[in-house]
Parts: sequence; structure tokens; C-alpha cells
Amino acid sequence: MHAHKSPPFDDAYLVNVLKEAKEFYEKNSVDDKYIEPALNLIRAYYLIATEPREPYPFYASILYIISRHPWTYPNPFTKIEFISRFNVKESSFDWYVKTICESLNIIVLHDLQHFPYFIPPDDVSYCIINTRISYNISISKIQNALEPLKSRSTSIIADEIVDELTNKLSIIPSSLQTDLYQFIERCLKKRLNEKLIEL
Repeated sequence: MHAHKSPPFDDAYLVNVLKEAKEFYEKNSVDDKYIEPALNLIRAYYLIATEPREPYPFYASILYIISRHPWTYPNPFTKIEFISRFNVKESSFDWYVKTICESLNIIVLHDLQHFPYFIPPDDVSYCIINTRISYNISISKIQNALEPLKSRSTSIIADEIVDELTNKLSIIPSSLQTDLYQFIERCLKKRLNEKLIEL
């Protein structure tokens, strides 16, 4: 277990962490397609957060997040099955999943069976979602300023963005649209108070 310290870390230290994580994944026969993005997410976390006290539950949590992208839907592999495979404590696993998502602003969506799906900030879907939110906020504020009688509610704007992302662009499965709608509406309500020059 690594000693507890705060970032920034030097390159040599971070390389050792990534080597250990890679060995952990290879030892547990993790598919190669998940290892590189998992290592990249570990690097991103180490650059902004406090070093994990329990590396193995942390590595497992990172992999869980990476392996449950919306594009994997439907993904019925349960959390219990996952932590059993990697032999980590559920309490530690849950804490790291929550901490990683909060620290890196990962979007978390759930399907109708409440299985979670994760979109990290370096993902194409993440960029498209935020671009569409920013664009619609800008257009809405311009319309509100020029033609206030034609202003649209956040619920209508959110519905339009969700429809675009799930049906027109098909980057998010429609089964995740309830949580996607809630996420987008929260963003709209928060950012519609910004001034035009702040957008």
C-alpha cells in the first residue's frame, strides 16, 4: 500500500503507480481494451485528488467505471459479481466509486433496473453533451434578451437536448434518458443565471 500524500507527484512516482495498476489488471485477466482507459483515468485522478489509501479497491473502482460506459448498455454485470471477481471490500469499493466520480465530474446515469453507467470527462460523449448544453444555454439567453415572450422553460430545453442525444445522434441509449434529463436540467438551471459574457 502506498503512503498517503497529496499531489502533485513527480513523473517517476506516477509511473510506478501506473505499473502497479497495470500489473493488477493483467493479473486479474482484464481485457486489454479496458486497461489503457483505466490507466488514463488513474492518472487524471492522481493529478487532482489525494492518493488512495487502498490501491486495489481503487484500481477495481476505476475499472468498474471504465467498463460501464453507456455504449456497453445493456450491461447486467452486477456490482457484487464485480467486487467478488477482484476480491475487494464492498464498502471501500463504493467509497472509491463515489469519490472518483465526484473528483473528476464523471456523469453517472442509471437504466430502468438502476444499473449505473459512467461517462468520464475525456470521453467524446461527455464533450458532446456539454457542448449541446452550452449551445442551448447561449441560444436561450439570447432569445430571452431579444424576445422575452418567446422564452422556453428549462424542461422544454432539456427535453430537446435529450431527444437530440438519444434519438438523433444516438450517443446515449434511450433507456438512460431519465437520468440524462435530470442531469441536463440541473446544468441548465445552474448556468442560465450566468451573464451572456460569462458563457
